[in-house]
Amino acid sequence: MGLVDSGMDGTAAPGTLCATPVEELVQTVRDVVHRHTPHVVITLAGSDGHRDHVHLGTAVAQALAGSHVAVYEACLPRTLLHEWLVVRSGDDSAEAYRNLPDIGTPDEDVTTVLDTGAYYEARLDAIARHRSQSSPFDGLPEQLRRRFLAQDHLVRVNPPWTGGSPEVELLGLA
Repeated sequence: MGLVDSGMDGTAAPGTLCATPVEELVQTVRDVVHRHTPHVVITLAGSDGHRDHVHLGTAVAQALAGSHVAVYEACLPRTLLHEWLVVRSGDDSAEAYRNLPDIGTPDEDVTTVLDTGAYYEARLDAIARHRSQSSPFDGLPEQLRRRFLAQDHLVRVNPPWTGGSPEVELLGLA
């Protein structure tokens, strides 16, 4: 979409995701869905405290409300994020998150856990290539880093989750 990161706070500068009206993002999402006809769309939950993630997630939810497309929100379980905060205490990269007691998705709200262990090394490589930001996983104990990158945690929002054991694959892609 040609938009840049809005940052964590302050006035969103022109050309950033949060400066873009949600109605414009909704139309962009609808155009992409119409062009590609996906069975599943994964968006961001926003429970990580980043306002861009909240804004885009809102646009995706509005664009796909009532559609036949399965919609999931990628999230990070609250207990996992709190472990990250403990390990990163005193680190400037964690400071923006420290005052967010509700950071992360409540563990009991996670509906889907996907095994992405086969892509662990590729994910580390992709993160290392993201030059505009340092990796939030640098300096973590290997076991904790794997809990972030060898599993994906999702919340299914469409069709609504009816409970039970967490899914291990996405609807429509089994």
